[in-house]
Amino acid sequence: MLAVHESDTILRQRYRLTNIVGQGGMGTVWEAEQERPRRRVALKVMRRDHLIDDFHARFRPRIVAELEPHYLAGILGNTESEYLFAVLRQLLANDPDLPMEAALAELMGRVEAWADGGRCLLNVVVSDGERLYAARHALNDGCPSLYYTTDDELFPEAQLIASERLTESSFWRSVPEHQILILDPEEPPELLSL
Repeated sequence: MLAVHESDTILRQRYRLTNIVGQGGMGTVWEAEQERPRRRVALKVMRRDHLIDDFHARFRPRIVAELEPHYLAGILGNTESEYLFAVLRQLLANDPDLPMEAALAELMGRVEAWADGGRCLLNVVVSDGERLYAARHALNDGCPSLYYTTDDELFPEAQLIASERLTESSFWRSVPEHQILILDPEEPPELLSL
């Protein structure tokens, strides 16, 4: 599947959109006809805005003002997630006793303050080497999808988190909105409210 922005020249020149297959927080998936080579494809048309509204102009400067130089220097790209993970790393380093779930809750609280009423779609998945932590959260919009399984027959003894179910099995469960999921191989799944 190819992902393009709705204003992209590629979209207008190379594809004819035929039917909507599905819609979500990031955009719309279309069945489309590609001009050359002539074939049917699935095309994800991304919304014009970012996952965090006005990230580059308004949101990023607030993050940069709070990041220590060492963590700012570690950001090599230009995406929202790289900045958010730098904040998470800094929170954990500044308080070695801070549990990951508390750091994630603190990060989400800061995002809400920085967003100042703006729109944010947030799925965050991290690990401390022993457990998986996943947060499904949104501000001023619907939450993006996030699923997990600990007992899918196709993935024996695995704990998986994905934005969509990887199999058709009924073993996949949705991470509830505004929750932190903790998967520990020795414990049942745990959910904490943000």
